[in-house]
Amino acid sequence: MQTYNPGYYAVRYAAQHDYNGFYSGEISYRREFGYPPFNRMARLVFSHSDEGKCFAQAERMAAMIGREKAARGLSGIKIIGPAPALVAKLRGRYQVQVILLGRDLHALLQGMDLPAGWVLDVDPVGML
Repeated sequence: MQTYNPGYYAVRYAAQHDYNGFYSGEISYRREFGYPPFNRMARLVFSHSDEGKCFAQAERMAAMIGREKAARGLSGIKIIGPAPALVAKLRGRYQVQVILLGRDLHALLQGMDLPAGWVLDVDPVGML
């Protein structure tokens, strides 16, 4: 196995074929930071050929979600981002994401109209 980060916990456990050790470490991180399976997750992605316009739209979306969250009294939802997606540019288009974490995501997203160009993935299997 080759890696730039041999000290990373997942690499150490994989090199040792230690599934139980990996699970114990991963589940404790997920509990501490409120990631699934302890909360729900939604990923909103916007892409545009102009990086500045892409980020401006993502900032407007994060602000809109923040206002909606406050208006509905949903204090248990965390907004992460906007930030570049893991694949920040694809086919000449920049990609920016906003991540939502919380138990009541349906209460926030239900009835909320997303502007054109946004892709919503609730409980995403991957983050690419």
